Parts: sequence; C-alpha cells; structure tokens
Amino acid sequence: MAAPSVKINNLTAFENWGKDKPDTWLNQLATRIALRGLPRVLTTFDLAESSVPLEEQKQLLLQAFRASFLIWTSAFYPNQNIGFAQKEAAEDLRKAIAKVKKHVDGKELVAGRVILIVADYVGTTDKDQLLRPALELSASLGSPARGAGEWDAIGADAEWLEGNLGNENDLSKQALWLLDVRGDSRYLTNFPLSMREPFDRFDKSKLVVNGPWYVWLKWYRGIIPNTTGDKPTSAFGERADVSIAALKRDFWNRPADDVVEELARLVESRALSEDGSVDGVGEADFDRSKSPRNAWLAQFKDGDRVAQWVSEARADTEIDWKIGNRNIDEMRPGDAVVYWRTITKGRDKGGIVGTGFINSADRILDTGGVERVKTTVVEFFDEAPVDRKEVIAQTGLNPGMWQFSLYQLPNDVAEKINSLLESHNRKGLISESISSSRPPAGEVVFVSDAPENDEDLLGRADLSFMLAARLNRIWDEMAKNPGNAGFVVHIDAPWGGGKTSFANYLVSMLNPYRFNKSLPKVLSGIHLENENFWPAKYRRPWFIVDFNAWQHQHVNPPWWCFYQAIRKQTFDAVRAKLNPDPDNSVVAKLGGRSSGWIGRHAKWLKLWMAELWWRLFQPKTRNLLGISIVTLLMAFLAIRYGLLSFDDTKNKFTWSFDSWPPLVLSAATLTLGGASAIWAFVSVISESLFPGSPASANNYSLGAGDPLERFRKHFSGFLKRLRHPIIVVVDDIDRCEPQFVVELVRGMQTILKSPRIVFLLLGDRDWIEQAFSEAHKVMQGIDVGSEHTFGGRFVEKAIQLSIILPDIPKEQRSEFVRSLLGVDYDSETSIEQLPENERKIVEDAMIKLDTTLEPSQRDRDASEVRDTIANLQSIDDELKEKVVTAIDRRTALRSAADEKVQAATRHRLEPISDLLPPNPRQIKRIINSIALFQEIARTTLRIQPDTKNWRQLVLWIILMTEWRQTFMTLATWPELVSRIHDPETQVSIAGLDNSSADEWTEAILANPDAMALLDFPSVKGAPNEWSDSRIDAAAIKRLNIIFPPTSGRTLPSSV
Repeated sequence: MAAPSVKINNLTAFENWGKDKPDTWLNQLATRIALRGLPRVLTTFDLAESSVPLEEQKQLLLQAFRASFLIWTSAFYPNQNIGFAQKEAAEDLRKAIAKVKKHVDGKELVAGRVILIVADYVGTTDKDQLLRPALELSASLGSPARGAGEWDAIGADAEWLEGNLGNENDLSKQALWLLDVRGDSRYLTNFPLSMREPFDRFDKSKLVVNGPWYVWLKWYRGIIPNTTGDKPTSAFGERADVSIAALKRDFWNRPADDVVEELARLVESRALSEDGSVDGVGEADFDRSKSPRNAWLAQFKDGDRVAQWVSEARADTEIDWKIGNRNIDEMRPGDAVVYWRTITKGRDKGGIVGTGFINSADRILDTGGVERVKTTVVEFFDEAPVDRKEVIAQTGLNPGMWQFSLYQLPNDVAEKINSLLESHNRKGLISESISSSRPPAGEVVFVSDAPENDEDLLGRADLSFMLAARLNRIWDEMAKNPGNAGFVVHIDAPWGGGKTSFANYLVSMLNPYRFNKSLPKVLSGIHLENENFWPAKYRRPWFIVDFNAWQHQHVNPPWWCFYQAIRKQTFDAVRAKLNPDPDNSVVAKLGGRSSGWIGRHAKWLKLWMAELWWRLFQPKTRNLLGISIVTLLMAFLAIRYGLLSFDDTKNKFTWSFDSWPPLVLSAATLTLGGASAIWAFVSVISESLFPGSPASANNYSLGAGDPLERFRKHFSGFLKRLRHPIIVVVDDIDRCEPQFVVELVRGMQTILKSPRIVFLLLGDRDWIEQAFSEAHKVMQGIDVGSEHTFGGRFVEKAIQLSIILPDIPKEQRSEFVRSLLGVDYDSETSIEQLPENERKIVEDAMIKLDTTLEPSQRDRDASEVRDTIANLQSIDDELKEKVVTAIDRRTALRSAADEKVQAATRHRLEPISDLLPPNPRQIKRIINSIALFQEIARTTLRIQPDTKNWRQLVLWIILMTEWRQTFMTLATWPELVSRIHDPETQVSIAGLDNSSADEWTEAILANPDAMALLDFPSVKGAPNEWSDSRIDAAAIKRLNIIFPPTSGRTLPSSV
C-alpha cells in the first residue's frame, strides 16, 4: 500500500477527519492505536536494571498484555460479548500503572495509558473519549516528524475505512500496519524499529527464554503479521481466545509469573474447554517439553510396511512412524496420536483403530533411510474400529487429512475426535493419551484440568452426599405445596475451586442408575445400599439437566432456552434405560429397575402428546377457530339467501346477484376470511410443531390475559406428569452479562415455577450480586441495611441455600497432589489396620451406630467408641486419629438422611431463639445451613453436637447469614475479634493497619446484634449451657476451613 491519500499527520488533522465519522470507525482506530503501541510498554523499564520492584514490572506487563488481548478479541470476534471483562482489565491495568508511576516518569507509561483508555471506554459513543488515544499518542511523540510512521498508519487505516464502505468491521482482520514500516528489508515482520527493539529485547529475556511469557509474544506475532499483505491470525484459535477472555478476575489477580505459567499451560495443552471453563485446574508443574499441545493422524493401509507392526500392536507398543514430507516442527513429546486405517477391500471401510502419543519428536532413520518418529500405543482396537463414516460425520475429518502418513490435526477436529472416542468408551486424546499406565513415582506429567467425575481425592463427596439427602427431604416437603416455586441452591467457591466436580458428585448420587458402566469411585464408601443411610424413598432417580448459561446468553428471553433444555433432557431421560450394573453390589441393592422399552416410550409419547396439545391449543389457535367460524357463517348466509347456489348442470357453485354491492361484499368476505384462515392455520401449525427460535415463546402465550400465566401452568403440569424430581445444574453463570443473569434467575422464580424442580447455580456470588445491582441501578438509593448490598438483597430472595465449598484440609491436599504425581499412598482403611480384637470392637460399634434410630443416642454411642479408642494402648496416636475420624465420618453420613436430626437440631437451637432474625424465610435458611454444616464439621473438624465448638459453629452461621460484612471482615482478619472482646488490647494484625482495625472494631462494637452473636455468654439471660460459646480468634480460624471467606465485602473503611 502506497502512502495514504488521507493525510493525518497530527492530532488536529485527526480531529478534523473524525468529527463527522461514525463512532464505530473511531473505535476501530483507537483499538489499532493501542495494539500497535503495545511493544512500547516494554520500554518502560529494563528487566535487568530498574528502580521498579520486579513484581510491579511484571504486573504492568501482564495487565497491559491482558487488556490488549481483550481489546483485540473484542474487535476480532465482534459477536462475542466480553465488555464486562474488558472493564475489569482496565481497572487492574490502572492500578498497575499507578504503582509503577511512583518510580518512573509518567511519559514512559503512555503506551499503557493508551491501552487503558481503549479498554476502559469500550463501546463508547463519546467522541472526546474516542479521540483520547490519539491525544495521548500525540503528546508522547512530540513533533510530527518523530511519529510520522505512526500517524501514517492511522491515515492508512482511515483510507481503508473510506474505501471499504459496508465492510468497515473487517478492518480488525487486516494487518496492524497497512504500510511497510520495517525500515530495513532484511526484516520479515512488519513493524517499525522503535517497536522492534523493545520487543526483541523482551524476547531474549529470562522471562521468555526460561519462562512461559513466550505465550504473549506468540499471540502478538500472529496479529502483526509478517507482511502487509498477510492477514492477522489467532495463535490459539477462536475457542481458546474467547475462553481466555472470559477467565475470571481471580485468575488474573495473582503473582504475574503464576498467571502466565498457568495460561501458557492451558493454551499449550488445549485444557481450555469449549465454554471457557478451567474449573479444577491440576497442580502439576508447567513443563513446555511435556505439554501435549497437538494431535497427529497416523495413517496406514493393509500392505504398508507399518501394517505388520500395527497388527501386533498392544498397549505400550512402540511404533516408528514414517514422517514423509510433513513438517513436524510443532511436534513435541506427549502429543496425541490417532491411528487411522484407510479403506480395506472386503474387510471394512476403515476408521480409527487406536490411540497413542509421541514418544520422542527426534527424527530417526530406519535401515531403508526413511525418516520416522517414535510413537507409543495407548489403546488399540483394530478389530472394532470407530467407523470411518461416523468419524467424518461427527468430527469434520476430511480426505485431505488422511492422504499423508502423518498429519497434524486442527484443534477443533482433535477435540471432536476426543469426544467421539469417549462416547465409544475408548480412551480420549487429551486426558489419557499421555501415558497408558500410572506415571513413575516423582515424574511430573500433564494433568487434565477437566472437572472430576469419578474419584474424590479432596473430601467433597461427603458434602455432596449430605446435600443430596437434604435435597431429597426438601423436595418431599415442596411437593406438598403445588403453588411454590422451585428450590435454588448456590455453590460458591473461588476460580478453580471444584464447583463443577462437586456438582458431578452430587448428581451421581441423585441418580446412580444412569451410568452404563460401573459406578464412579466417588460412590464407594457412601453406603447408598444401606437403607439406614439412604432410605428407600430416596432411591428414586432424579432427572439431571445440564445447562451452561454462558453458552446460551445470546438467546433472549433466557427462560425460553432454559425451558427447552429442561424439556429435551427430561424427555430423553424418560426414554433412557436405567442401567444397574449386576456386578456392582451398590446398584444391585439399590434396586434400580427400568420399565420395558414399550413402557418407557409410551410414557414419552404421552408427554409429547401433552406438549403438542399445549402448543396447538393456544390463543392463536382460538383466533384461528374464530376466523374459520366467521368464514363458514358467511358462506352459510350466502347459500341461505341465494347469493351462492350449486348448479347441478354445471356441477359447481355459482353466484346470484341482483346488484354489484352484494357481490363485492360477499367476495371480499369470503376471500379475506378464507385467506386469513388458511394463513393462520399454516403459521400456527408450523410454529407449534417446529419451534425453531426463542420468538416461539411469545406464540404460545399471545392473547392470554397474563401472557406468562399459561406457560406457568403448562410448566407446572409438565413436571407433575414426569413424576420425578428434577435438578438443573446451571454452570458458568458468573461468566454472563448482568442482564442475562438477572433474567435467568428471575425466570427460575417467576416463570419456570414448580415445587418439583431444584436449580443448582455454580458461580461466584459476588458476580451474581453485582449483576443484580447493575440491572437495578435506578433503585440504588433504597436502604437495604448497613451490611447488605443492593444486589445481595435480591440474591437472598432468589437463593434458598448458599453453600461455600469448604477449604481442603492439608492432609487431603497432600494426598491429592501425591495422586496427581503418581506417588503411591497407603489405601488401606484405618479400621483394617487395627489389631483383630480392637477391630472387632470398632466394627461392632459401627453396626450399632448404623442401626440406632435416635440421633441423641447415636451421638452418645459414638462418644463412647471415641473414648474407647483413646484409651487403647495397643495402637499409636496417628492410627487412633484415623479411626476416630472414620467413626465421625460414618456417624455424619448416617445422620445426613435422618429426618429426626433436624428436629433434634431445632430443639438444640431453642435457647438462642432470640438471636434468630424475625424473618421466617431467614430462619429456615439458617436451620437448613446448620443441619447441613454440622455434619460437615463433624467429618472435617471432629466437632460433635452439643459441644463448645458446635455452639460456636451455630453462632458463626447466624452471623454469616445476617451480618455478611462483619463475617467477611473477621474471617479475613480473625485476630480482630480479640480487639473487639478487649478494646484495650492492641493486638498486632498482619496485613491490617491500626487505623482500619480501630475503625472496624468500633463499628462492630456499635452493632448490638452482631455482638450478641460474637459474645453470647455476656447477653442477659443467656443459658448456662451456652456459657462457653464466645467466638474467639481460634474458633474463627478453625471455622474458616468450612466457611472460607470466598466472596463478599468487608466492612467499609475510610482509610
């Protein structure tokens, strides 16, 4: 491209050109100014010598790259709504700039400020704001001559926009520099020397050479690109780009090296899932040489030299594969391999016959001089291949990919092949192809971050069992009140805290029959087969509905796609066969039985008929009937009064008129009426039977007095006809835009209304509360209480039970990491390790605990067993601790489904009834939380009912529910409670200045209701049995294991 004809060489020229241009044009130019200037951020400091603290340097780099990446993603994928994330990135970049500004001249931070401005004002229509990036650029460049190349680039962009009317949005798909700005033809990459030098210096720094920061340079090289004629490309792929853009703020606000290391690992390993979720990321060290970043198709046919080796292939067999003329520069050890056999005459049509991995990417020469690479087989199934046609239809694999002996598969094709293999009960590519067996002890390999479905190494299965029992009881109670809305449970945990894994455990307990193979390991030891633990009435299979909110946020109204997901997945569940494994004692004893094929499909057909009747017999149908009746009436009148008669001689209807007005009137009536009737009939039938869009939601209710009441009645009746409990798992709600979140939650309570459904929300509570605040800004002035946010009040109304996933105890965390690293650990249960006599004592006690009906007696029996174990001289203290923990766990599991436990809990709470809020809804929530978490406390902290620690637990739960900010403040700084109990004591609190500590102490002391919970023994009339219940710092630290301060705000501070 020659010098631009649009002359823009300074700010004034830019302002004159842009004053009558569309805002979208200026937005695009601002985006490109920021992206072109990104390398200038690297000139802010020298990583080797700088007065800026190293972590502050890295944070500025990280936040600048992050904000730039979001700016680019927003422009490159305009249909993806990531404005929320862009705003957050701008805020974090602003903080990073402010810290570095203390050490360097502000002019050196201009590139960062330009990026900040563009990120902060995404989508703005304010021309002054749109011109600010150019203003900052102009101020930093000084004379026009100094910045001629950059101003020319702006002019080139402007010229491109004027010459591509109608395609303006495609500017983001063009090279960043439309002019040749290299300054030296020896360079391939097209960007100016002023940008190249800091870029190249950073590329040679330790952060890139010895660390993971190369991932950012890899992205930036893709968007430059090499020549002015090339188009920018995504180095990671659209799926990964959008997933990275959606990563939550918690991910980014950590030490910079940790963030970049994890980001590089996720990108290189393709661990980012299709919806952007990276929940439950493993803790294996990042190693660029071991990250499986690619998948390769290894093709052969009968008669090939390799065919003989393949015919003998078994797990762990090494096969040297021909490279041919393929480029394997991107190949790394650990890359996945798909073995593909082409069409074989008289045998079958070929397909996938095995999986494996690249053993070594080093080229080797065989005796014939052919270059090969070593592969290792993980699984081979040549006799039962995954059929060629199915692979092509399901994955997009095409002939161009299997015409070579070795072919690098595109990421999306590899992922679809992975899913297809897993659906055939074969080992997948991403999570299992690296090693066919357990890794050697101490060897660190890539660990998939996919949510766990099978094994519980973090102690979360017990909580899921207790919640499953609670939900069964709640569902029974709700079903008695047909007018109630569904029950909403919220699971809260930090990013990567295992929310999805926990949900997987929960649904496997609510419906263990849906597995067409052996039960997940997570169900072992839960005692589902024992009716004392899992009553017969709880053995009904729940219908499980999965709904990813983030993937559906483009649909409006949200509740309609929500309903369609519920209807489709429950209908499928009705037809599905329950799959009890006859070799599995748990399922066999559960007695899961499935109706025959005819019975299941008859019920499915009955449900469909009711659905079709509702769709057809709607307000529009009634209008159609009215039109039809009027049309028939007019025809009848025409015949009755002789205007229309049947001529036998001509065998047709004829008109008879004495004058033209009746003719015109009759013809118009019949023509319009008939056409209307036909059109209405066709449209109603098509919309009812083939509801292809969310607009169909209106068609089923239009014309009704309350447009949504008809749908509510249908939904309630539909769930009643299912005659099964339903749980809808709503994941990634904290990735959605505020309005979508609000409409979705509101739909659960007011539209999808039925007491036969439970909604399980997985997401950050702060995000949900902020969404409600954003959606109701006009009402922000309303007083909602001193310690509650405006959005928080809405969330309290919508969510009946909120559960913070407990922290992971150190012992379980160590066991989890050891398992990931392949280190063997002693799997023998603690009771089996006891000497024979002691083991018999404990086993007899366990039987007694299982069969005791009264909770109070069961607690006393457990206490006696614990005392017996403590007095044994034949075993060491470590084994005693394990045995007592096993006893507490079994007691807690036994109590989880015991309906008498709740009555006993209410009885224990009577002495503190005055501390409970005057709100019946809140009282129920508090009792639900106490009943659930007292059993978790028993297993996790060995807290027994009616003890000092139990009483502190109860008071803490009430404080957490009613005084959220006080709870967050004390949970974050437990030592602060010592000042509250003794204001004269000046306890030093790490991380908290004295001014804030004094201010918060004063605020809490001024709150008598909160103080009554923190120091209940000092309350007038407090019962003697609660005299030891004062909450001190030790109690808070202990309870933080169960209630970690995950989300929420601390008390406000003026400091």
